[in-house]
Amino acid sequence: MSLSSREFDSKINDPIVRYKEDRDVAYGKNPYQRVDVFFPESVYERPSEVMIMIHGGNWFFGDKWFLQPSVDEVMKARKNLTIVNINYTITVLDPRKTMFEQQMADIDSCVSYLRRNVAKYNIRADRFAIMGASAGAHLALSYAYTLGKKKIHTVLGMSAITELASAKYLTPTLINDIKGLTGYDERKKNEEVLVKASPVHLASADAPRTILLYGLDDGSVAVRQQTLLRERLLALKVPNSLYTLKGQGHNVEAKYVAETILGGLGADEYDLYSEEF
Repeated sequence: MSLSSREFDSKINDPIVRYKEDRDVAYGKNPYQRVDVFFPESVYERPSEVMIMIHGGNWFFGDKWFLQPSVDEVMKARKNLTIVNINYTITVLDPRKTMFEQQMADIDSCVSYLRRNVAKYNIRADRFAIMGASAGAHLALSYAYTLGKKKIHTVLGMSAITELASAKYLTPTLINDIKGLTGYDERKKNEEVLVKASPVHLASADAPRTILLYGLDDGSVAVRQQTLLRERLLALKVPNSLYTLKGQGHNVEAKYVAETILGGLGADEYDLYSEEF
C-alpha cells in the first residue's frame, strides 16, 4: 500500500485478552441513533484505536446488522481495535434539513459520544478511522472530507458512490434516491446540492488517507465512481489506494472487508488469529 507520505505508527497490534460488548447504546436522542461498541481488553491496559462502521441501504433503509459479519471477521484478528457499528437516521425527522445533512450530523454525534467516553471504552481520541459500505461508504467519505477532517485519520469505502452530480455514472434507482437524499429538484436546477454531497468534490489536499474497495462484478455502482475519486485524490496528493476484486459483487464478502480494514490500519499477521475465542 503506497501511503508513505503520511505514514503513522499503528498500535493495533498490542495483544488483547478478549472483546467486550456494549450494544444498542444511544449516542443521540432519536431512535435511530444507536450504536454497538466492541472494545478490547488490552493485556497492557493500553487504549485502543477506533474503527467506525457505517452500513449501506440506499440511504433510506438498512441496519447495523448488515455489517455484523465484517465486525465478526475483524474481531477474529484479536487486535487492539475498538469496532463501532452504527445506525443512523433513515427517515426525515427534521424537514428543515436534508437527509444528507441529518446523516452527517448523526455520524458527528457518534464521534462526539465516543470522545466523551474514552475512559469507558479505553480508546484513543486521536486515532479514529471510519469505514462504510455502498451508501454508507458515501457517507463515510463525505464525513471524513468535511466535519470529520480533523477527527478521522483514515477512511475506507466499499462500493462507494462518490459522484452524485453526473447521471451517466448512476443507475436510475440511485438517481431517485439521491434526489431524496440531497433535495435535488430538476425544476429548480439546484445542481449545487449534488456537488456539495459528492466526495469527489468535497475532497481537498488535507483530506484523510483513503482506501477504496470494489468488486468488479458490481451491478449497482460503476467502477468509474471509484476511479473518479482516486484521480481526484492523486491530483491533490492525498495518500490513497484502490483495490478491485474479481468475482465479487456489490456486497463484497466480509473476509475481504476485514482484510482491507486490518491491512489499512497496520495489522500484522492478522490471518494467524482466525480461530474462535
